[in-house]
Amino acid sequence: MTHPGLRRRPGRSDTAGQNAIAYRFALQHAADDRLSGYQGTLTGMACRISELVIDAADPNRLAAFWTKVLGYVELGREGDGSIEIGPPDAGFGGPQPTLVVSPSSEPRTGKLRLHIDVNATDRDQDAELERLLALGARPADVGQTGTESWHVLADPEGNQFCLLRTRLQPL
Repeated sequence: MTHPGLRRRPGRSDTAGQNAIAYRFALQHAADDRLSGYQGTLTGMACRISELVIDAADPNRLAAFWTKVLGYVELGREGDGSIEIGPPDAGFGGPQPTLVVSPSSEPRTGKLRLHIDVNATDRDQDAELERLLALGARPADVGQTGTESWHVLADPEGNQFCLLRTRLQPL
């Protein structure tokens, strides 16, 4: 199975992609040579999260849930059953990462080592909590005391995520 992030993007030929990779590789090595010894003091951005991949027993159900939670749209489907969702006006490579929901028959064991935090953009935390619960999220207990400023929830497949208090400006 090809990792969804490595698939060929529309409008880019294999040769053009290889040339771009080779060019970036050469530039990076030249920069590394000039900057050796200064790596600890660099402050510029080196990477950006472009997509998050979530394994799912039912990719259709999980993609539908996260589409509603985030206001995303379906961007595409792969032959292996993966579904990519993302912001309606930006898609892949925009300011927000896309989500790739990938089919997996392997059972999840234990706590995830990474989880998603979300913030409401057009309502307060209590109203957003009601909306998320109506969409199919459910409260999750990970040992919180009840005095936290966030809510721990689980998506329809049990993946924990947190609803934070701070309201963010929409992008």
